[in-house]
Amino acid sequence: MRNKALLLATTLAALAPSATLAGTPTPVQKICPVGGEVFTYISTSSVSTWGQRPDGKPYTSWISPVPMAVCPENGLVIYKEFSEDEIARLEPLLRNPAYQALSGDVPRYRAAWLLRNLDRDKVFSYVWLLNQASWEADRDPVLKARYKREFAEAVADLPQQPENGMWLSMQVHAVNAWRELGDLGRAQATLAALPLASLKTEISAAEATERDHQVARANRSLIAFANSISETIKRGDISPEPLPLIPLRFAAEKCRALAKNSSDLIDEFCKTGAIRERIKLMGED
Repeated sequence: MRNKALLLATTLAALAPSATLAGTPTPVQKICPVGGEVFTYISTSSVSTWGQRPDGKPYTSWISPVPMAVCPENGLVIYKEFSEDEIARLEPLLRNPAYQALSGDVPRYRAAWLLRNLDRDKVFSYVWLLNQASWEADRDPVLKARYKREFAEAVADLPQQPENGMWLSMQVHAVNAWRELGDLGRAQATLAALPLASLKTEISAAEATERDHQVARANRSLIAFANSISETIKRGDISPEPLPLIPLRFAAEKCRALAKNSSDLIDEFCKTGAIRERIKLMGED
């Protein structure tokens, strides 16, 4: 098994675009918390991140999101360090037909099922795992859409917590999910119902703590993100990577590709000064 892992690591390294951009494939030996099976999976000892898509998936130098270890024999997704009590409770869960029926689903979706059954209080963690599952399903449009819908509906079912920054952030990401699913009406209605205006509070520089400033910055960022999604909805853009909503370096790469393929496909955003300057810095292929 270890030889196979090393072969996979070598293959991944060979396929990487460059040493400066790629993560470092690293075989990691794990002991399954349930059953004690010893196995090896490929992770990375080095990863860089450059912003994220509007659904939260980061742009990284490695596989994104970072793969979770999965026990080959019983299918346990090791999404955290389990306590002794949790390990005892995991054994019957792994034998549950409902969990076994998820064998064709991505690891984070199965992890969400386990988390929901192990600790129902961690609602935000469960809901966010559903969103991350959609990242893992990027190459399967049908599965990805299913996960996004489950995520958005789970967010809609959350108790109202307008004063909770995490709740508000989840809501805005759900708006984006509805947008990507093509339900622009629900996306806009969900966004319009959010109390984002209440986040625009002024703080006294003399009395504010560092925590106050952090919260204020987070609020400004969330409002800007929500406004950008609103404009994207108005344009009818349901793509996962709208140019104005992704990091400049990746938007510039997409614009350059559009220019090479057909001048008729050039997005107006590609004509902005910031994009033009970035393309100049990129130089010729």
